[in-house]
Amino acid sequence: MALIMRTQNRPGFLDRAVQDVLEQAWADWQLVVVNDAGDTDQVASVLDRYRNELGDRLTVVNNPVSHGMEAASNVGLANSHSEFVNIHDDDDSWQPRFLLETLTHLRAHPDEEAVATRTTIVMERQVGPDWVTYERFPSWPELHAMRLLDFVKLNRIVPICLVYRRAVHDRVGLYAEDYPVIGDYVFHLRLLQAGEVGFIDHALANWHHRPAAGRRGDGRQFDVHQQLRPHRVRAVAAQQGPQGMDRQERPGPAPVHQCSEPALHERGCSGLSVSVAG
Repeated sequence: MALIMRTQNRPGFLDRAVQDVLEQAWADWQLVVVNDAGDTDQVASVLDRYRNELGDRLTVVNNPVSHGMEAASNVGLANSHSEFVNIHDDDDSWQPRFLLETLTHLRAHPDEEAVATRTTIVMERQVGPDWVTYERFPSWPELHAMRLLDFVKLNRIVPICLVYRRAVHDRVGLYAEDYPVIGDYVFHLRLLQAGEVGFIDHALANWHHRPAAGRRGDGRQFDVHQQLRPHRVRAVAAQQGPQGMDRQERPGPAPVHQCSEPALHERGCSGLSVSVAG
């Protein structure tokens, strides 16, 4: 089991994320920390606290130049060897049984390429040096299965809740490095076209949000609809054929989709985040 942890100048979150991994009931994993052009001394200082517990299960890669989140994921893949993969960003977390339940599920369902779990959105704010949770609510509570058509218009999961078989990259390719912050959505569309994806219908993953801080990325705004249209067209065609593609993908003016904090509260929104702060 390879856990790829992308980080950049956030030692407090990195410390929390490493503790999160160490608290897992399943302990047979390789943790690959990809320091994406961040301060190497900060990363070393955090990881040194856990050297004895991590032992030879830890790999650290220091990127001298950042080429984006998806490139960092691909660096993690290149520096790991495993049957299964998860992308565990430094600011998200799991319940202690996440790895145990997802890996047990995949071993019991060899026909599935991956499994996702229900996810809890955790709202937190900074109080002094600490981040304090002030609200928790389910992400996409109406989601009960992983179906391609449910993902055509909107990404409904985030990397922290997904475990997949590494071999799927042989069929769908690596993470799309030409997308600044939505490469996970492109991967999810490809994954759902490649085969069956299971769903564990109780909350095992936590997607953390900080309204004042935003999410990791470069803050650029871009038209998600236009960026993703080729992938959506292929997804609908794979599911419904060309006629379904015509029905689904002939919109009016293309909207710029944004998942704002009010939208999170109103809909339990998960996925598309087009304005992302470091």
